[in-house]
Amino acid sequence: MLDRAWEHARLLAQKPTLLLRYTRLMFTEHLRKRMQDLLGYGLAMEGLALMEQPG
Repeated sequence: MLDRAWEHARLLAQKPTLLLRYTRLMFTEHLRKRMQDLLGYGLAMEGLALMEQPG
């Protein structure tokens, strides 16, 4: 499996930098949006958990 990973790494290294940058943005946009959408909920849950702790 590691050999296959290195093969992919070599192929990616041959691609133009701008192509790699925009491809990464395309694949991570969904994750970034989900994290941003759930941030308020996560902070609220953290606040509630802190309120339940004794002393």
